[in-house]
Amino acid sequence: MENLKTILDTKVEIPVLIRKKQNWYIVPTSSSPKTVFVDDVGVLLYMHRQLVYINKDTIINVEYIDTVLSNIVKEYVVIEGKMYIISPKYMLMLRHLLKERYPSIYACISNHTKGTYLRGGNSKTRIDIENIECLIRKSTQTIIFYKDGTTSYFYETLKYFNENILKRETFIKIRRDCIVNLQHINSFKIDKRNKTGEIYIKSQILSISRRNLTLFKKTWQNSTFA
Repeated sequence: MENLKTILDTKVEIPVLIRKKQNWYIVPTSSSPKTVFVDDVGVLLYMHRQLVYINKDTIINVEYIDTVLSNIVKEYVVIEGKMYIISPKYMLMLRHLLKERYPSIYACISNHTKGTYLRGGNSKTRIDIENIECLIRKSTQTIIFYKDGTTSYFYETLKYFNENILKRETFIKIRRDCIVNLQHINSFKIDKRNKTGEIYIKSQILSISRRNLTLFKKTWQNSTFA
């Protein structure tokens, strides 16, 4: 283990810091294979402005970002082949830092999450409805997750999609911020005692709100996918 003075004196590479049991450590890299203990992360953040939180237990060096990925429920940064979850709480901070100091990296993330508008013309031709697995509302955008792993970002609300784009017999709202395609559900689990439910689409787990649980059960039983 090495302390902060050693890190500063030897210029140890810092791609990612992880907190474990209230202590911070630099994640080992191919060029620096040792685990490095950080005894004062505040000083490190002050001296290295490219370091930024992406969740409460992870700090990354934005200069090491390879790319940004999304799945149905989470967003990640990829650094040296490893995926680290970005908490929504810290996404704005990350975007601000990149926009101000690292515009080339920001452009990559901005393009990844850039939304468009559907309204105007025949909007249905712009979306592969049959291959939509689910739609998630995040902040001001609706994210569409497709069967092939790709995503699309739109500014229209879930309500707009539900009323104007999606097929009522195939899609159902399972909570305030999520609509799923019944034909892509692999399985689901319902706890009658606690009135909770979970839907499985590939390896992703989507929770069903109590308000929508009865509607989901009824719709599923009456569907051709049951």
